[in-house]
Amino acid sequence: MENLKKMVIQRILAMAIIGVISVPPLSLAGVITDGTVGPGTILSGPDYQISDSLGTTVGPNLFYSFHAFSIDHRESATFSG
Repeated sequence: MENLKKMVIQRILAMAIIGVISVPPLSLAGVITDGTVGPGTILSGPDYQISDSLGTTVGPNLFYSFHAFSIDHRESATFSG
């Protein structure tokens, strides 16, 4: 009986490890506008182009609002407008 418990625990651990290994890592980099001052959208990288149409102009100022703004050292973000 003790050997059966050991086998079951070992198989559960093996399946858990395989499950963790087989899940692709989430990308932490990305630019997503939140839709509060312009349209909500997910931008394509690695060279993010952030135009004035994604924000709101008030007087001489251009405002953007992001749900996520995270780029890594191999990416760039260019604001225009």
